[in-house]
Amino acid sequence: MYFSRMPRFDIVLVFVFFTFVSSLPLKAQPEDEWIRQVSWANSLLEMGRFREAEAAYTEALAAADRDEDALRSAVASYNLGRLWYREGRLLQSEKAFLRALGALRRAGSGDGRFLARAQAGLVAAYIDSGQY
Repeated sequence: MYFSRMPRFDIVLVFVFFTFVSSLPLKAQPEDEWIRQVSWANSLLEMGRFREAEAAYTEALAAADRDEDALRSAVASYNLGRLWYREGRLLQSEKAFLRALGALRRAGSGDGRFLARAQAGLVAAYIDSGQY
């Protein structure tokens, strides 16, 4: 283990640093609320509470659009696509995945994993709707 090889003084410094950092006040920022909103919507989706999840995702999407945050718009759109796909609303799902992909392009996001998820969602919607 790494800490067992550290000199005792270094361990104390690490402890003091983390104690100091953990005591700093956390500012409530709008971004934090947005993340909580999407996390709550994800929980609602997993519980099968689709209407409530849709409202929460829609609210998160509106906030991202208002802030002109393309990456957050992509996340909210992707999650709406996921929700609508699970409900069998394939046309809406397709449009949401396309919107997510467009927002990712605007954001210049280099996260290939998220891009792959949005593309996979779009492909699934296409296949299930008989388009491919």
